[in-house]
Amino acid sequence: MKSLNRRRRGIGIAPIAVIAILLYLLVLVYPLLAGAFLSFTNASPLGGTFAFIGIKNYVQLFGDTQLGTSLLFTGITALAVTVIANFVGLLFALLLNKPTRNFRLMRTLIFIPQVLSGIVVGFIWRSIFTSDGLLNSVLINLHIIKAPVSWIGNPTLATACIMLVVIWTTTAFSTVVFSASLQTVPIELYEAARMDGANAFRRFTNVTWPMIAPGLTICVTLSLITSFKLYDVIA
Repeated sequence: MKSLNRRRRGIGIAPIAVIAILLYLLVLVYPLLAGAFLSFTNASPLGGTFAFIGIKNYVQLFGDTQLGTSLLFTGITALAVTVIANFVGLLFALLLNKPTRNFRLMRTLIFIPQVLSGIVVGFIWRSIFTSDGLLNSVLINLHIIKAPVSWIGNPTLATACIMLVVIWTTTAFSTVVFSASLQTVPIELYEAARMDGANAFRRFTNVTWPMIAPGLTICVTLSLITSFKLYDVIA
């Protein structure tokens, strides 16, 4: 009996670790390797037979004149979304950092855009940006513009619209993360800073900002990930 108990203790969490490794291999490693293999073939997304063609797909990819434009657009969008969304999210978190029920409700409402799928977000904003959409209707009624503007028909305006949509959804997440980070800052630190004569700006730079640094890391990382996955919103 003692040897059986020792054997069980020796096993420990090994079965759970094996299951986790198998899931990792199945969900992440296998699709990655399968995709890498298919990139050297002429396989069609619709299925059917395929043949090995070597690096022809990569030659065609890097020979495409639109590749540089696409990479530049993605890079600019990712940078703009990361900076603006986190800046606005931090402002919202500071403004809503109150323990009352109304402020908790407002923080919940701000998070709603984050739980919507990219396709739903795309449909919502497309109805706003179309020529006969909500935005043009409001601007015309306010006599700001005389004729409908093609917001998603102009490349420059379309880029700005895409950034706005992604910032809208990303700001929701960063607001919640920063709000949670602010809740972890001890009140005693603010009281000590006030006793030392620190104004609001110095309390933020010397107390708040260092304490919410882990939340900033999370927000920046996930903002970059979201910015590089724009297919569903654009489509």
